[in-house]
Amino acid sequence: MTLRRLLILLLFCPLVLAAAPGAEDDPGAPPTLRALRLNDAEITRLQRAMIELGLLTGPATGRYDRASDDALMRFRREAGLDPKAAIGEDTLKRLEQRAAAAILIDDLQEARRAEIAKAREALLSDPATRDLVVDVLSPADATRDPGPCLDAPTVRCLLHEAGESAKAVADAARRDWAFSEILAVEMRAGLDREALETMRRIADPRRILHALRDIAIDHARRGDFAAALAAADRIPDDKTRRAALDGIARVGLPPDHAPATLPEPGEKSNDLVKANIAPRHQAIDLIDLALARIRTGDIAGARALLEEGARMIDGLAQEHRRSFPRYRMALARLSLAARTESARDLDPVPTMIDEPHLRAQIYARLADLRRRLGLPGAPEAEEKAEAALAEVPSRLRRIWTAADIARTLHRAESDAASARYLNHARTEAAQYRTPWGRARALARLALAYLERADGSTAAPPTSGPHRPE
Repeated sequence: MTLRRLLILLLFCPLVLAAAPGAEDDPGAPPTLRALRLNDAEITRLQRAMIELGLLTGPATGRYDRASDDALMRFRREAGLDPKAAIGEDTLKRLEQRAAAAILIDDLQEARRAEIAKAREALLSDPATRDLVVDVLSPADATRDPGPCLDAPTVRCLLHEAGESAKAVADAARRDWAFSEILAVEMRAGLDREALETMRRIADPRRILHALRDIAIDHARRGDFAAALAAADRIPDDKTRRAALDGIARVGLPPDHAPATLPEPGEKSNDLVKANIAPRHQAIDLIDLALARIRTGDIAGARALLEEGARMIDGLAQEHRRSFPRYRMALARLSLAARTESARDLDPVPTMIDEPHLRAQIYARLADLRRRLGLPGAPEAEEKAEAALAEVPSRLRRIWTAADIARTLHRAESDAASARYLNHARTEAAQYRTPWGRARALARLALAYLERADGSTAAPPTSGPHRPE
């Protein structure tokens, strides 16, 4: 290149750069235009994604203007991305993925709104259920103290305090969740008037329909099939009514119903493999079948199935997938030992369970069974149950676990141990300050009292192995 041509180029280049649309001295050019690595079609896709996310008002023109740049910079700040990085395919893909997720959420919310509208219409269309739809919830008493009820608990006062706590929950979905759990206990207790009032407090009409279904099934559980069928007949939604009738039919079977002839362990295992069921679920199915054999007195068949299930659990590749099957296996071993009253069936109870709330339940049952069978090791198992319960990170989960252990031990007629765990749950519940958690804790506590003493006003003993936080 001659010197003359080189001088001409050096003089000409600044003029070209000054005229470029991305030059810094062009007041109308987006600041990041130089970092743009997209063609016109990709810019259109970029704009459409930002329009879906509400970052940009349409239409998508394919021209990267200042409005597009401002929208993209806002997205980058919100997503924690480098604002100076090149705008290429990665940025486009991330935006489109975020937009697709937003569209999916919108579709799900629209489907939920349609379901709620349909359920509401069904309830309002029937005079028998019309008054269950209440638009205004009575306010909660912010100064209410549940302490007197917890000092001398009864099923009624616990459920009443749970309802007052639920009314104070700000989030509608969580509030309905708490009311649904309260309602389930009220139905179990036969508190029909209180259950009806709780139903009126539930805002989501779908939960009301489910509650009507549960009421019909609960009548059947109490042996009143005429009331169960009448309650099912009053359900205005066809699908929910069919579910209620199906539940009533299932309740009509004997509680310990099992097929007259059960497949042999090898046959069952082959069937599960042929059905292409995940190994974890295969193991659980084998355990359930073993429980059925225990109920029918086929101890040898139960042992064979449990051994097969144990081999399947040990073969699971991921350790965290073994915890719940091991818990179910432990329950089955405890059931087998209780039936045979044999240390042979109690010794192989597995205790390698990750979740502390499940481990606490197994050790508590193990301690109780060892004590009832006169076997050594009950105090050690009880200490492990206490330690596992203390490891449960959530107060609500600790209350639920202690209450569930109390219910189990009461059914086993171990009232002293049951009372200790119930006292632990009651003491922790008294310290709860969050309305949603307190409502659910009190509902679970009410269920434990219902099963323990049928609503007795007697408080459990204040001494015990557990200490509140």
